Amino acid sequence: MIKIILIDDSLIFRERLVDFFRMYPNVEVVGQFEDTQTAMEHIPSLDPDLILMDIVFKKSSGLKFLNEVKISRPKIKVIIVTNYTYSTFREMCLNLGCDYFFDKSFEYENLFELLETLVRKEDCLIGSA
Repeated sequence: MIKIILIDDSLIFRERLVDFFRMYPNVEVVGQFEDTQTAMEHIPSLDPDLILMDIVFKKSSGLKFLNEVKISRPKIKVIIVTNYTYSTFREMCLNLGCDYFFDKSFEYENLFELLETLVRKEDCLIGSA
């Protein structure tokens, strides 16, 4: 079973992802959060294999969260999906260890193709990072 956490302040975006993952019996969305602070509190108990997240939040820093996750739980795959796709953000995220970076406005098809590949190849996510 692949356990996934979604972190985005857009409920619509999170719901779209939840609907997508319902097609796969080997996937469970174990948590949905509007900010990284709340998500960080729940990571130990939820033990996700994959985090899909934005990088800009009203009350917390996605970059700080990404750094903390990659230091404390390096096996968790992190996919950034954001409207803030400036090259500086992309470079910072990749340097902090994000596994994939997508433009929320224009790369939905690429994102969903990647997600389909990852959930079909469950061993790419679980215990192999």
